[in-house]
Amino acid sequence: MALFMNRLGKTLSPALVGVTGSGATLDLDSPLFLCQTGPVTPTYPQRAKVDVWFSLRASGLASARVRPYYSADGGMNWLEMAVFGAIGRASASATGEWGFAADHDYLNLDAGTSYLFAILVDRDPAGGTADADEWGCKTLVQLTNRNPDGDNPETAITSRARGRGPDVAPRIPTRRR
Repeated sequence: MALFMNRLGKTLSPALVGVTGSGATLDLDSPLFLCQTGPVTPTYPQRAKVDVWFSLRASGLASARVRPYYSADGGMNWLEMAVFGAIGRASASATGEWGFAADHDYLNLDAGTSYLFAILVDRDPAGGTADADEWGCKTLVQLTNRNPDGDNPETAITSRARGRGPDVAPRIPTRRR
């Protein structure tokens, strides 16, 4: 029984994979994948919540787009996690000023497939023309058990916590006469 409980606990507990990085100059006109994780290969269907952070110290007016990407083929092809999602923007308006951006998204992972995660950083066309004199980044991947119905974990948790499954309509209070 103890062995069963140990394995169940490991399966239900989230696992974290993280990478941090920093550097000197960064040309924002050349898109780069920064803070790339090592391979993540789930042994059963899981969900990855990917958080990315990026900061830059600009040499003038600058704005960088920051988005989480993943690769399922060893880094040969990279895919944006949310095609219609929000984009983080790190902006600085003066020399020596720091700009910061964060973004996150979810991805369902298939068992046996190896995944890499990274941050794509490039120039925001709406920003200035300066580059980064200094930068830092972090990618944090939280691996959790995937719900079989494919729900977003936040809405599934809140609806189940109220005693209803994700496919049950909310109760409408009625008056009796």
